[in-house]
This record gives sequence, structure tokens and C-alpha cells, in this order.
Amino acid sequence: MKITLLCLFLVVADASSYLEPGNTYRYDYEAVTFTGFPHAGLSRAGLKIKAKAEIEKISRNEAIINLRKAQVLQYLGEWPAGSFEPAPRIEEPLLRQLQNPVKFIYSEGDVGRIYASPEMSDTAVNVVRGVLNLLQITPSKNKRSFDIQEAGIQGVCQTRYIRQEASGSDKIVIIKARNLNNCTQNATLTTGAAYTEACPACEKISKNVQSAATIRISVQRSSSLGEVIHRVKSTEVHAFSPFHNQQGSAMTETKQALTLENISPSSSQSIRSSSMEERGGIMYKFPESATRKLAPLILTKRGSLETEIEDRLKLLSENSRGPVQSDAPLHFVNLVSLLRTTSTSMLRNVWRRTAQAAEYRRWFLDALPAIGTPAVIEFLEKAINQDEITPSEASTTLFMTLNTQEASAKTVKEVQDRILNNNHIRQSPVLRKTMLLGYGSLVRRHCVHQPTCPEALLTPLHDMLREALNEGKETKAILAIKAIANAGQKQSIEHLRHCMPSSRSGTPEVEKTTIPTQAEAIIALRSIAKKSPLKVAGVVLRELLDRNVHVGLRIHSCIALLETRPSIAVLTLVAQRLQAEHSLQIAGFFYSHLRTLSRSSVPELRNLAIISNIASKIMSPNYDRLGCRYSKAVHVDAFSGPAMAGVAADVFMINGGSDIIPNSLDVKIRGYFLSHAADVVEVQLHSGGLNEILFRKPFPGEDPGSVVVDSSIQSTLHKLYKWKSMYRQTPLAAAELKLFGQNVAFGGIGEEKINALLEVLGRLQSRTSSVRSVVKHLQDGLDGTVGKGYLLAEMHRLMPVSIGIPLDVAITLAGVANMQAFVHAKFPSTLPADLRLQDILSSEMELQATGSASFSKHLHTVMALSTEMFQVGLQSSTTFQGQLPLDAKARFSARDGNFKISTSPTSTDTEIVRMRTETKAFIRDLAATKAVPVLPESTVQTTSGSSSQQSSGVHYFSSEARQSAESFSQEWRSHPHMPKPIPQPSSSAEDTDSVEIPYMDSFIYAKPITRHMEACINFSSIPRKLCMSSKIRSATYIQNTLLYKLIGPVDAKIVLKQSPLTEFSSPLRSMEMEIQTGQRSAEKIDIGLVRMPSSNTAQSWRSSEETEGLLESVLKRLHGFLTDENEYAPSMSSSKSSSEFTSGSSSRGFNRTAGKRRASSSSSSSDGLSISVSASMSSREQRKHARSRPHGKASPHRMFSGSTGSSSEEQNVLNLFKLSAEEHSQSSSSSSSSSESNSISINVPSSDKESPSAVVIMRAVYENGQTGGLQTGVFYSYSPRKDRYKVHTIVASIGNRDSWKLCSEMESSCSRAKAIVTWGKECSQYAVEARLASGKIAHHSAARLDVKWARVPTWVKIVSRMAYDCSVISAYNLGMTEIEKSNPPRKISITAAALSPRIVDVIVKLPEVTLFKQGMILPAALSLQNEIAFGEETGIAGRALGTGRARPGPFDCWGISSTSEALLNSTISFMQDPVPAECHLWNNTVHTFDGVKVPFNASKNCRHVLAQHCVPKMSFVIMLKPMSGQPHNLSLEMHLGDTKVEIESVHGKLTPKVNNRRVDYRRVDNPHSVKGINITKENGAIVVKAEPFGVKRLVFDGNNCTVKLSTWMRGQVCGMCGRADSERNMTYRTPSHKLAKDSESFMQSWVLMEEGCGGECPLQRQSVMMGKPNAWPHSGDKCYSTEPVLRCPSTCTPTSKQNVTVGMHCVPSDWRSEGRLDLMSNKREDMSASVEAHKGCKA
Repeated sequence: MKITLLCLFLVVADASSYLEPGNTYRYDYEAVTFTGFPHAGLSRAGLKIKAKAEIEKISRNEAIINLRKAQVLQYLGEWPAGSFEPAPRIEEPLLRQLQNPVKFIYSEGDVGRIYASPEMSDTAVNVVRGVLNLLQITPSKNKRSFDIQEAGIQGVCQTRYIRQEASGSDKIVIIKARNLNNCTQNATLTTGAAYTEACPACEKISKNVQSAATIRISVQRSSSLGEVIHRVKSTEVHAFSPFHNQQGSAMTETKQALTLENISPSSSQSIRSSSMEERGGIMYKFPESATRKLAPLILTKRGSLETEIEDRLKLLSENSRGPVQSDAPLHFVNLVSLLRTTSTSMLRNVWRRTAQAAEYRRWFLDALPAIGTPAVIEFLEKAINQDEITPSEASTTLFMTLNTQEASAKTVKEVQDRILNNNHIRQSPVLRKTMLLGYGSLVRRHCVHQPTCPEALLTPLHDMLREALNEGKETKAILAIKAIANAGQKQSIEHLRHCMPSSRSGTPEVEKTTIPTQAEAIIALRSIAKKSPLKVAGVVLRELLDRNVHVGLRIHSCIALLETRPSIAVLTLVAQRLQAEHSLQIAGFFYSHLRTLSRSSVPELRNLAIISNIASKIMSPNYDRLGCRYSKAVHVDAFSGPAMAGVAADVFMINGGSDIIPNSLDVKIRGYFLSHAADVVEVQLHSGGLNEILFRKPFPGEDPGSVVVDSSIQSTLHKLYKWKSMYRQTPLAAAELKLFGQNVAFGGIGEEKINALLEVLGRLQSRTSSVRSVVKHLQDGLDGTVGKGYLLAEMHRLMPVSIGIPLDVAITLAGVANMQAFVHAKFPSTLPADLRLQDILSSEMELQATGSASFSKHLHTVMALSTEMFQVGLQSSTTFQGQLPLDAKARFSARDGNFKISTSPTSTDTEIVRMRTETKAFIRDLAATKAVPVLPESTVQTTSGSSSQQSSGVHYFSSEARQSAESFSQEWRSHPHMPKPIPQPSSSAEDTDSVEIPYMDSFIYAKPITRHMEACINFSSIPRKLCMSSKIRSATYIQNTLLYKLIGPVDAKIVLKQSPLTEFSSPLRSMEMEIQTGQRSAEKIDIGLVRMPSSNTAQSWRSSEETEGLLESVLKRLHGFLTDENEYAPSMSSSKSSSEFTSGSSSRGFNRTAGKRRASSSSSSSDGLSISVSASMSSREQRKHARSRPHGKASPHRMFSGSTGSSSEEQNVLNLFKLSAEEHSQSSSSSSSSSESNSISINVPSSDKESPSAVVIMRAVYENGQTGGLQTGVFYSYSPRKDRYKVHTIVASIGNRDSWKLCSEMESSCSRAKAIVTWGKECSQYAVEARLASGKIAHHSAARLDVKWARVPTWVKIVSRMAYDCSVISAYNLGMTEIEKSNPPRKISITAAALSPRIVDVIVKLPEVTLFKQGMILPAALSLQNEIAFGEETGIAGRALGTGRARPGPFDCWGISSTSEALLNSTISFMQDPVPAECHLWNNTVHTFDGVKVPFNASKNCRHVLAQHCVPKMSFVIMLKPMSGQPHNLSLEMHLGDTKVEIESVHGKLTPKVNNRRVDYRRVDNPHSVKGINITKENGAIVVKAEPFGVKRLVFDGNNCTVKLSTWMRGQVCGMCGRADSERNMTYRTPSHKLAKDSESFMQSWVLMEEGCGGECPLQRQSVMMGKPNAWPHSGDKCYSTEPVLRCPSTCTPTSKQNVTVGMHCVPSDWRSEGRLDLMSNKREDMSASVEAHKGCKA
């Protein structure tokens, strides 16, 4: 009992009430807050509040506070020169609220609940909270210093107490330091950032917002009153920076002072009885207006809202009739702000008055989604039900509304009742899709900060998914899954698992899920992984490691797993498992994903990058050699530390291995800013079925879907053990769009939709009335205006400051875009009566279009104290504005081959794009807004303490202001958020220790830096110039960081200005471009397009060149491939030497001697003018160049391993191209000892002798009729004898006003091509030449590209140097090696020899370095002409497939076609993989489609499936069967649709049958066609071509067979030939899609059985029992095969046997179900063993 009393006494003694009942404490209260930058000379905005605080303690725990004589002052201007001024418009509404008393609970220094009258606003109560926050004390007499989580106005935050008390003194000092960044309950409010994610790793580097507060409390001890709070001083700082903290910060500093004046007994009793209601505790309470956005931009007056709304609509509609004004976005934001204060009835009233006006209607609907209030939901429900808005308007408005709506519980319930269960919306497919996707996004935003989302919100989506799975509706299920993905809640994982392939063994309805549904379920888990990564990782890991799951689904699981950021244990486990993976698709994808992630520099992925680098080393680096037919992942990112911003891009290419076109392409862009991350945009493209549509060629009059094998053979194929069809992708193309991680739109287009569209177009073309209606509308003119207002982003972060007013840090992006156009058409007056579409296209018509496109965007970044009555702070406004006027006329005549377009330029300067940025300090109230620039216009450039500068008339601040500045400088200098001062250099070493570092004083009198830049591009012959200018005033004199560079005004623009030409005195009328083709081209071009320069001119140019050294050497002699001796030598036989580069035809070589070159340059012929640009190099210069790269010394650009000294790689590459060291030394010595002059010549045709094929004229027409501009002539010729095409192009000024010209010559044959471009004075100043030749090197196809130049302009040299540096770095990344060898200074040579379609040897010769690489892997295979496969062709495949090849055309070898149809076919062929999908059965060995050799041991008299279309609706089946009595001969049975083709050998002769009818043998040499099947005989073999069925070519000679598939059939086949999907490690796939243990088991799985012992193939599949294996530990057990083994029935005797390897499952000895394969097939595999199988039986 004594101990209890003692403890109670200590507790009572330790407690301090600070306020005694019955007394009134009168305090003087003053609070000052500034928002700005912590440097003098910059503008700030601030408030000062003064009041008399009377606190009356009415009971032991209750007190009343009353603020009297309150004053509000405002500060706006340069600091510290300014002063506070009265703010009546802020003071008046605030004082009316502060006159009311406030009751609060106060016990032992703790402020409890607060009570106020209902008339008192939340803002006024919060101001009182700011005063009470000074009285919050947690006493502790026993501890001098302690830490505690203490409640305050900012929340429950970490607080450190320090108690100072001198012995014998009656004064106590309590110091509180609060870390406002470490709060368990934070009184902050964030809106508009629900789609972003916090980046903790970024916050560890730098926090954008840092807050701290210190409070000093002086307590006076009194014998009568106890401890009394005598004085309180508080300082609070909030620092905000959009970049790194070291780049500078904007700050809000608040200081409070509470000083005791007197204490008197309480006298008033009326206050105690007043009615009050509870208003919360000491923690700040956000008013309802705080959630109403746009507060820092707009303050709404209490007036006639409907009138103001209509005025804004009128203003916006008037603005849309012309170019968008710069303040249009502000008007749109103001409209949104006004609409946010309206009710549903007021919205309906405004809609009724404005819906009939199209312009008002458009702006009203654009602003509706941005309102974000529940009134919008009710309005949309009524508008949609009453059909007041169109379906397109409803879809757009509804989706945007659901994504911007306030996500409160009340709003979600309102959406469920009014939108989600709306029958009118459910009946529309578009609205239904929009509604579900938007509802999922709304649920996500509502539950973003909740650990568990209420199940009632997700139930509608889960029920929809369950119904779709039960009904087997794929489209409905995918829509439900996408809505669930938008919601992104972990409760949905269990529902999505029903769609997973590993969980499909449950209910029968779950078995109906298709692969697209399963893929969507896995993709949805990626969204859920952001909230529950561990649970998602467990689900997708199971799918990833299950080899029975579809490869595409496993790749999606891999993506989802890595997005969960797994641990190193998980990743290394997966890497080890996938190292032994059979599928190259999944293993290669996972490896590429790890490799690209390991290079990431984003802080968020730093740990994952380290883990990925470790895990990737477990796997084989050979996965890097996989080409484009395999799935790939690419991750690229960049992050700026100073800006604390970055971007990351992920590209996922999922392929099936059948071709180089990916089946799925996923591109995602992720951004990082303000310590947050967001998936900005994600685009998914699917091309399933595209291959078949592009490349399938059905025969005429037949539907491709009807080409299906007869049902009887399908039932026979089903006798294969557990035969399963492959999934066939039905959509032609599909696309999905995600914005900020939310599914926005998705859809697909199939073959049916395309056929329907083509049918509609065909009907439109044949209908005369439809065409004439279109013509009439064009003749009458089409006038349209499209305007759009949008609010793209609106993010707010509100945090209370100590005076009780919230600090709002907001980012708002709004814009307005407008486009106007008027189109008018003129047609010939005599149009035919039966007008058709082709008549319009072939006639002469004229189109005239006028209009403009313009936009304006406003980006506002605000840091301000914000209430519904006033805002005070900083605002940075950036305006983007642009416009593009249009006034053009186009004339088109297909008959004459003429196209002309002209435009009338404006007579004034046109601002195309302009950007303006300015940061201001502002004070805004309900009446007006005052703002001043943060960086003032006039600032004095003087340093303090300089008498000379003072005497020069420099103005200083007053002494009082200066003293205040110096005082504040000392405070801010010691502030922890202030940047550290930079020491100034001392004049002497002795003064180093005593020098004073100038800091704030020098800043006060410094001068802002202004930079002005302008650059213009002048256009010749056109009086216009394009100018880019910028003017920037920055505060880098304070701190040279990114933030201080941007706080001043920035003005940058691109303007098209007037530039009058002295040559043309008349104004510009129009600018025209005309294209003329055909015979009339000569009429459009000047006769003097090319003038022959006189010999004097040419001679003077050469002499000036030699004297001034303007041109240098072009190239040296060509020596082989590493030197320049025999570059264009005639074709040589490969038997002479494998080093000689052969080609199909010879080419004109360069002149060998200087005399020949001079003769060539000065000669001319009737064909035109021969222009030569030459350059000489003296022997001295050559020796200098030879010495520039001494042997054994690395060049500045060397960065390749193994490039020093003599290496084996260098010798190998020299041996490859047969270049001896002696040849190189001889060529080097000869080239360095002689003076050589090289030339680049071009034959220019003359327009007066040859007619151009086409003419392009760009002219400027002036009012006086003069013209200026450029004219281009294209001359085309073809020589059938040389099989060579030539194209000459000449560009010159109109009327030859100057001598500048550009000439080009392009020449092409089937083995080489050449292009020469010369330009300058008479095409003789600069020259570049490129030559491309093809041929063979040691039986390998090869090509060589040479580029040389004589002289180029300076800008070309700069760009070339940059490209050269990039090429060297790229070569290093590709693993190329450098050779010590000097090269010609003005030549680039690239030589490549193809060892296979995807492996090449490359050697690159640059002026300063030689690079090479052997065995370079190409991402895609090359299409090599005249080669079926690499290596020697053998057998029937070589004889049959090598015949009948047509002679290539002149452009075929380069992939260029002369007709549009051929060009389209060439383009489509380019997308195909040129390596053919061929399967050969030769010498009892099957060479599969993927190049794997499999022994073929045929079972006697049994049919074997060689290849078949492995989809539910198969189009062909090919089977082989050993012939009875002829064991070495085979018979072929082929089913093509409903046609059966049989080929047998009868008496040594092949006999084909079609549908059991023998084909006349004498007619086999001629084609026998039936339903798209062509049967011929070539070289003694039967050749079957059935392209519509997927069999491009089949060759059969009785013993051997070759099958060549059509391109679209790749990846859709199965059988002994494999699947043609590039999965070489998965060749042994059985009909059940499982992998066989060996080739024998694989071959037996494709044998077709027959019933009974009397049939031709009586084999049966059984589960074979074997005794207990030695490796099995359990005695008495017996083991059965889990895979089928061919055995003869019990009534038959085996004639031949073989051993096969199968999996075994062991059971106890008393198990009594021998041979039951159906029971053993699903058992686990305990071991594998070799068992006996039968190949033939007899009765």
C-alpha cells in the first residue's frame, strides 16, 4: 500500500498542468510565414497574423481560447527590401470566424479534443489549432533528454525533448525538435497520384519534401500558480525541390511567438454555456474544400454560377473559331472550377440551355470528366438513359469520368448503383467495356492506401469472370480479367488462378479456358504484383517452371515474376532450372531479360540488376546467339541524379519460332520523377494468324476454312496416343493500350472483318449514287472544326504548417487544342452518268484546303499556403503554344501524270512553337491576384564593402533593411537545408585561415544572368527564314544548379519570319511544288538545266585547288579486300583461288594513271557532260599519312581486346580473305612512293538531248511574275544488252540564277550497284561515291560496300566524325577486333561473307582503324539467291528441288521490283524467314524441319505420320508405310482436304492415285491439277504441289521423300518431321506434346495402329512391366512404364524387336492392373529404363 501511494505521489508531482482553473491567461500571439527562396534579392510572399489570445481554464481538464484583435498582414515583393502591408480582403472573412470561442481539453500539457460552434469554418478552427500546438508539452522531470512520438498539428511525429533547468532557478526551458518526415500518423493529403508508385530507393538518395520544426518553451515556476508557460517560440521549415536537394530548394518558413502578458481571475461565464460540437483533436483536419482541386489556380466567387458558366462556354467557343489563344487553358480550368461547385440540378439546367449549340456542347462534355464530383455520375446516368448524348460521347465521357472521379466510398457506391447495374449501358458493347474498365480503375484508386480492399467492391468483377468461364465465353472472360487488372487487388488472385493452366484440373467449366484467357490472367497478375508481390511470385513461378504449360504463357509468367522483384534465391533457382530447359524460347527470353536488367542504372532496379547479373552467369552465354525467331526482352533506361528523373523502356518480343515476325510485341515506358514512378504508356501488339493471312494462297473459288481433311482420317489420327491439337490463333491482329498501368482500349481485327470491309468498299466502288454523293459534298465544300479541352494531370500534396494553414504543392497540366479546315473540290463539268470511283481517280481534279491547327498548354507548379479564401506562395507557369496555318491548293491529273500543290504564305511573321516559363510570388484572394517575378527585373551589381562601387551611384537598401537581411542571413546560413557556401580564393597563403567567406552579402547585390540566342536558317529564292531564339534570365549567380537556372523567365520560340530578297523586289504570291512524269516532263524543265563549264573555269578551279589545298586524296589503289588492287576486277573462276572476289558481270574500273584521269575529266560525249572531282596527294603527304599509324601503337579510338601485337585472330582473318603480308607491304610501299591523283567522275545528261523521266519543281512565285526556286530532273535508262539500269538526277536553280547544282548517278545490275553524288559549283565542288558488289568468296556468298569522297563541306565532316566515333563504340559492343593497318584517308570499306544465312564474317576498313569479326550472328536470316541450302545437295532433294528456277530479273537480286504487285510480294517475302522449312527422309534418316537427324526404323506394315497440320481443322496429313514384300520401298498416303493422294511403287514404277483413281502414267509429265493440287513428274520422282493446303512442294521417289512447307504453315505442324518452330531441343515431341526419351520412342509414338491381329499393323500400346530395377531401393516392388510401348497382342508373335527408353513408375507387388496404360499414364515418373518394344507381328 505504501509503495502504491508513493508511486501515485511521484506521478502527481511529475505532472504539470501549466493552466490553473479559474484563471485567464492573456498572451500576445504573432505568426509570420514566408514562401520563397532562401536568398536576399529574390521576391517572396508571406503572411503575418497578430492577435491577443485569451485562454480561460474553466475546469481541471477544460479550457476556452478566444483570439481577439486579430490582424492579417501580407508581404509581396523583393526580400528584405519590402514590408508587410494590411490585407483587408484576407483579414475580413478570417476575423469573422476567429471571433468565436473554441473549447479544448487540456490536461497535463496534452491538448485533447477540440469543440467549436457549427458556424465556425474548418479553416478558422485550424488557425486556432496552430496556437494550441504551442501549448502541447509532454513533461518529464526525471529525464533531461528523451525521444517520443508526440501528437501535434502535423501528426504524430518523432520528437526529441531537451529540458534545461538551472539549480535554484525558477525558470525552465524546454526545447522540442520535431522530425516531420518521420511520422506514424501523418496529417498529409495527396490527390491525383493514385496511378503512381512511391520509389523508396529514390527517396534514399534525395527527398523532394523535407520538413522540420523546433519549439522553445520557457516555463516560469510560481508558488501560487505552479508552472506557467511564459514564452513560446517556434520555427518550422518545409523545403521542396523537384530535383535533387543539392540543386536548391524552395522553402516555406513559419515562425510563431506566444508571450504571456498577464494572468487574471476568470470573470465571464456566458461562454461555458454556448453550444459547441466536437471538431477533432490537435491534429490538422482538412476541410472539405481541400479535396476540391485546382485551389492554387482558381478561387471561385459566390455569384451566379450558371451565368458565369455560360460566359466561360461562350468565351471558349469564340476562341475556337481561330487559333487558340495563350490563355485558353486558363479559361478551361476556370470552367472546371466553376462546375465543381454546382449540383446535379444546376448541371442539368446548364446542359438544357447549351446542348443544342454544338460548340457549347463540346466544351461542356470536355469539362465534365474533370469535375470529379458525385453530381457528374447522376448527370451521366440520366443523359445516357434518355439518349441525350451519342454513344461515342457517352463512351469517352464515361471512361474519363470514372478515371478522374473522387474515389470515396460514397462515390464507388454511387457508381455501382447508377452505372454498373444500368441496363441501358449493359446493352451497348462499347459502353459496357468502357464501364467495366473505368470501374476497375475507380476501385484501384479507392483502395490504393488500404491494405485490403472491401470484397463488396470486387464482387461484381469476380462474378462476371465466373459466369464467363462457366459459359465458355472467351471475350467476356478477357474483359472481366482486364477490369480486374485495373483494380489490381490481391483478393483477385484466387479467382485468376482458376484460369491458370496449372490449375485447370478442377471443375469442367475451368477446362474451357483458352490460351488467350490464360495469358490475360497472367498479365493481370503483373498489375496485382505492385500490391502483393510475394503472393504473385508464388503463382507465376509455378507456371514458369511447368514444362507442360504453353511456351507463350511461360514467357508471360517470366515477365510477371521479374516485376515482383524476386530475391536472389528465387532467380538463381529459376536460372538453374532453365539451364536444362528444352525450349529455347523460354530459356533465351529469360537470359536476355536478365542480361538487359543487369545493366540498369535506375535506383529502383539497382538490387534487381545486381541479382540479375549473378543469375545470368549461371546460364550459358550461347543464348545470346539466338536470332529474331526466338523471344527476346530488351530493357533500356536512363536516370539523371541531379534532376532525380529518369525513364525506362521495356520491349518484350514473344515469338513462336516460325518466322521473324513476333507473335506478340509489348512496349512499356516507365517514368521517374518526384521520387515516384509510373508506367506512363504500354502498347501491346499481337499478330496471331497474320502469317497465314499474308502468305496463304487459297485456290480460286474456295473458302480457306473449308480446306479440311476428311473426318475419317481425323478419327484415325485420334488413335494416336493422347493426340492433342495445337492452339490456332484466330485473330489477324490485335492491339492494347495502357495508360498509367490501366487498360484503356483493346481490340482485334480478324479475317472476317477484313473481308467484310473489302466487301463494303467493293459495293461503294460499284454504286454510282454513293460516289456521286461524295462528289457533291466535295463540290459544296466540307467545313469542320475540332476542338478539345483537357486536364491531363492534377496532383496535390497538402501538408499543414504550424500556423494551421495547409501548404499545397501542386502540379497541374491543362491544354486546349483546335483544328479548323475547309475543303473544296472542283471536278470536270463532263462526268459520266454511271460515275464510278475509278472515274474520279483518273480525271483531273482540284482540291483547295484552308484552315489551321493550334494548341496551347499550361503547366503550373505551385507551392503555396492555400485555403478557400486565399493563397500565398510561389507559382511556376510554363506555357506551350503552337500553330500551323494551312492555305493550300492541290491539282491532280492521273492522265497527264501531273501533280501540283501550292500554298499562299502569310504576310506576317508566324510563331510556330513558343515556350514561356516564369516563376512568380503571388497573393490571391476572392477579388484579385497580385504577383511579382521571383527574379526581379532590376537588381544592382555590386559587392558589399566596395567603396568605389558605392561612389558610382549604386543604390543600397536602407540600413534597417540591410540589418534585417544580415540577421536573417546568419539564421539561414546555419540552417541544415541551406547549401554550403563556396570558399573564395584568398590573395595570399597567410590569409587562408582568417579569410571571411562571403555568403549572403554578396548574393544581395549580385546581378541575374541574361542569355539571349537567335539562329536563323535562310532559304534561297524564298523571302522567308526560320529563326530559333531564346531569352533566359537565371539566378545562377546565387547557385549554379538546375533549379536556379529555371526560376527566372525563359522565352524560347521558333518563328517563320519575313526575309526580303534583294533579287526580287516584288512580294511573294505563292509557293508551289509540281511533279510531272511521262513525256511532258521536258516541257516543265529549263533547257539550260546543265551548262558545260568552260575549260578556263575548270582549269582555274583545279589551280585554286592545288594552291589552296581545298581537296585531299579520295582513295588509294584497291588491293583485294584489305588493300585496293583488284576491287572491281573481272569475274574469275573459283578454281584458281578462293581469294578472288567473283561476280556475275564486270564493271568499269577507275582510271589507273593520272593521264587517263585527266583525259577522262576533260572529255565529253553526246550522252552528256562528264564531270570529274579530283584530288591529289603528294608523296610527302602520303608518307605523312603512312606514319600517322605506326605499327604496334594503338590509335586513340582503340578499345578492343586483343588488338595489340600479332594475334591469331588477325592471321585468321587475313587467311580468310587470302591477303599475304607481302602483298600488303608491296601495295603500301608503292602507294607511298608515288604521287597519285584520283577522281570521282559522273556523266550528266543534257536536257536538250535527253528527255527526263520525271521533273520535280519547287518554286516561289512573286507578284511581278518572277519565279525562284529549285528544279529537279530525273533521267532513267535501261540497257537490255548490259542488263543495267541507270538513273541520273540533277538539281539546279530555276532559270540557272546561280551555278550551284547537285548531280547524282545511280547504276544497278544484278551483281553490283553504284551511286555518285556531286554538288556545288556546276556539280564540281564536292563529291561522294558508293559502290556495292556481290559475289562469292570460297563458295560463300559475299558483298562489299565502298564509300569514298573527294571533298565534303565542314558540317558533313562534323557529322561524319560523330558517326565515326559512334561506330567505333558500336563495334566494341559487337565484339569486333582491331588490326594494326593504315587505310586510305577518305574511304570506308565494308566486306561481308555469309557462312550461313545467319553467320557472316565482316571486315570494316575505316580511315583510322580496321575492324573485323568472324562468326557474327545476325538477328535475322539472309535471303541468299540461287541457293536452297548451304552445303552440297544430295539425293532426290538436290535433283528435284533445284529444277525449274526462273532466271532472275535485273532488280530481283537486290529485292527491288518494277511493278506494284511484285513490290508487294517482295515486301511480304522480306518478312518471311528465307531458310525454308524442309524435311528430308533420306537413307532411313529423317532430317526434320529444324535440321535434327532422327533414325527412321519403320514398323512393318504400319503407317507412320511424317507430317500433318496439327490444328483442330487440319488441311493435310502425310503418311508413309513400308510396302509388303518390298521392305526397302515405301508407299505414301497424303490427304489434302477431302482429296486423297497415294503413291506406290508397282513393278519398280511410281503409280500415283487421286481419290483411289489411278492417274494416267503417260500424262504424269504434264501437270495434273485437281482442287489446287498439282502433280508432276521430275527426274523420275513424283512432285506434288498443294500451296493452298500448306504443302509447297513434296518430292517422292519410292525410297526417299522431301516435304517443303508453305511459310504460313510453320509452327502449325507435327509428326516425325517436327514442328518447324526452331525448337531443336524439343524435336522428340509425341502426339500428346510430351518429350520422348529417345528417337525410338519418338518414332513409335507416330505409328498408326489397327485393331486385331489380322490387320496389317496389329501393334498395340501397352504399359510394360519390368522387374524391380537394381536402382530402386524398395524391395518387392514392380515398375510399369508411364509412356506407351508398342507390343504385339497376346495372340500374335513378334517378328522384330528394339529397345526403347521410357519413364517408369514403381508400385507394390500386390498391384493387380498389369498393362493398364490409362492408369499409369498420369502417375509420377520414378525413373527411366530401357524396355523391349515390337516392330512387327504375325498371327
